[in-house]
Amino acid sequence: DAVTPLTESEAVDLVKDVFASAAERDIYT
Repeated sequence: DAVTPLTESEAVDLVKDVFASAAERDIYT
């Protein structure tokens, strides 16, 4: 399951999610 290929939109959403949470941690700490 960990190797399931992502669709392009899923990959974009995942990247945005990672960047968003990283940015939030940067801002709030």
